[in-house]
Amino acid sequence: MSFLGARYALEDIGRDAGDPARGAFDAALSAVPADDLEEWLTCPERTWLARSADGRLDEGRARLEVLIAAVGDRLYARRTAALCQPGGRPPPYHHPALSDVVPDDDGLVPLNTFKASPGGLRRGGFVFNLAVPLRAENSGYPYRQALIGLRSACHIHVRPDPLMVAPEQGHRSMEQRMLVFGRGLDWDRLAVLEREETARWLPDESTSSDCAFTDLVWCRRGAEVHFECEEVPRRADQRPARYFHAIYSPAAAVFRHADAAVRFYTPSELAVRDRQHLKDLGKVGRRVKLFRLDGDLDRADWTTVLASAFVWNNDIRRYVCMERDFDAEWSSVHSRPT
Repeated sequence: MSFLGARYALEDIGRDAGDPARGAFDAALSAVPADDLEEWLTCPERTWLARSADGRLDEGRARLEVLIAAVGDRLYARRTAALCQPGGRPPPYHHPALSDVVPDDDGLVPLNTFKASPGGLRRGGFVFNLAVPLRAENSGYPYRQALIGLRSACHIHVRPDPLMVAPEQGHRSMEQRMLVFGRGLDWDRLAVLEREETARWLPDESTSSDCAFTDLVWCRRGAEVHFECEEVPRRADQRPARYFHAIYSPAAAVFRHADAAVRFYTPSELAVRDRQHLKDLGKVGRRVKLFRLDGDLDRADWTTVLASAFVWNNDIRRYVCMERDFDAEWSSVHSRPT
């Protein structure tokens, strides 16, 4: 599968009359259902995508947008099924370039299984990508770059994406540079934390519109403080939740462990999740780990990895960068929601 995603891959085919897939592409455009085409041409939230340079509605562009959405839905369904496959060797571990690789119980393998570079993870003449947490193929780039660039001495385990595999020869990747970094939480307060500290943020103006809210909790367990964060989607069929967990040692001022995952909810499970805070949540939904860090992760690297794992969540970015006057201790959801 192309690392460029459905939109860029289909647009490339549309521009190249000699592409081997051009015949199937033209046939798919012609077969777009009339009802779907009408929806794109009349929906105020979508028509801007179907307008030509002079502002007129372009039926050909609308057909392409319907096709892009349909291919995106199919890819999301395939990725979800692969990530949620129980046991065995789920994709892409069946690939010949990974035939000698044995994933652990979480479906993760050491990052050094691959030759990691900004363009992807190379092995055996092929390029792999890290599993993307959202529908968009570029939602995994920030945390991939953060993991590759870590200065802390950690053992890094990752989950390769089940679909995004390409021959190394002729491989093209897409990178979008984002200034995501972290600094200065109130570490002194966390060092003496005695009771749970929680927060819930409704999405701000820059956070993805498919996010319903973001939960956060710090909780002391003996000499360590556990951190959990989850970004919950508005609809279960639209995308999974993004989840992050870490264990902080105040005495050493380092994180001993961190892991990120996606959690797939059914509509009924999501309804349960909406009524609970993260600190009260039991085993709801299906959680699939994307990566794990074990070792001494310093606070600066931890905030970078956290913000990158939640790319497009402006509440998380502002939290780790201390760009808002917000104290989680006085969150309105400190007590269990009713």
